[in-house]
Amino acid sequence: MVIRILAIGDVANNSEVLRKYLKKSSVHIVQFPNKYSKIQILGKNEEFFDSLNIFESVRKINKIKDRFDLCFVTSWAGARIAFLADLNYIIFFVGTDIQAPPFVKKPEPNNLMLSSFNHNFLERFFYKKVLDSAIACVAGDPSLYAALIKYRKDAVRIDRIFVDYEIFNPDIKPIERKKTKFTFFSPQRFVYFKGMDLIFKAISLCKSEFEILQVEWFDDPSQEGNEIMKDLLKNIPPQVKFLPVIKRDEVAKYYTFADAVLGQMRSGSPGGVEREAALCKKPVIHYYNLNSTYLLDGIYVTAPFVPNSNEPEQIAKTIDMIVQSKEFRDKIAKDEYEFVRNLTDPEKTAYDWDNFFETCYKKYKSIKKNSFFLANQFNKILFTLGYISHWRIIKKKIFRTAY
Repeated sequence: MVIRILAIGDVANNSEVLRKYLKKSSVHIVQFPNKYSKIQILGKNEEFFDSLNIFESVRKINKIKDRFDLCFVTSWAGARIAFLADLNYIIFFVGTDIQAPPFVKKPEPNNLMLSSFNHNFLERFFYKKVLDSAIACVAGDPSLYAALIKYRKDAVRIDRIFVDYEIFNPDIKPIERKKTKFTFFSPQRFVYFKGMDLIFKAISLCKSEFEILQVEWFDDPSQEGNEIMKDLLKNIPPQVKFLPVIKRDEVAKYYTFADAVLGQMRSGSPGGVEREAALCKKPVIHYYNLNSTYLLDGIYVTAPFVPNSNEPEQIAKTIDMIVQSKEFRDKIAKDEYEFVRNLTDPEKTAYDWDNFFETCYKKYKSIKKNSFFLANQFNKILFTLGYISHWRIIKKKIFRTAY
């Protein structure tokens, strides 16, 4: 039997790559319309919500839910729609969603996100119900699991994660671009919790000569905490050159073109950029916390990313070593590639995820939660009151999916 999974939203193409590699499950994605839609990887089995109106989105999901066995979400925006539609849903946590959750008034660690979403009591209560109502909560990263286990004692840990090998591999033809000096590629978002301020401080301490190709990918400038990023943009180091946002299926051409890749400097464990670049056999500079060990084949494994401190002085030292020593960068590239190849092995990853979905389906049997009617109505009223009390109504009283 094939388990039919409805994916609401798709952060960093996780649902799309699941769809591609799973063997016992099929995945249909309903995605949020956004300004980056044209640069995302769009699967054959994917559609979009008609608008950002939350209740219209819930109605759309209710119309199609009978075609599926389970629901899978990768963001709070997707989770709250699944919750309001009264589904049996699984939350897969990526990024900082569980490290700075919307149900915590002052989320920690503050070095990842400067402030909470500034939700009021009703909103925080609502989002805690969203978390508690999930049939399973999964973390695909040691640091995320450590955060998740504080709120869900039954948290599931699946360290293996898919990466699309067809898109990200060392045989991808590089872009045609003139290179005059050692070149780093930095495709990650230009945001505080990625550590861009630390990178800028490190650049000022470097002794070697290089340039950095940074993608112009910015968060909402009105979001609280982005003042630091605004200040950074006023003092851009001469080594940094900005590139327009790149289509996802074109990113690997920049990886293979570059001499090395700059990753994030705050989270302490590798994300999508670091995994993708490593699979293209490029040395990746990424702050890795040695306490963040991966559980692979029953053995705890330490990732080989460097540096192991995110102090600007240590980042600068690593940058200089990468630029100046071919032997050092070749060793880093080899070690990182072998680690990520094991971490993302498609056969082993498909085995872990297929078994997980099968276990969930056997336990719950249906995508429908079948809550009491009044309980479901209460959840909708709670959500509405939380947003009204926070002045989150815009013209014509449309409740949008954005925070």
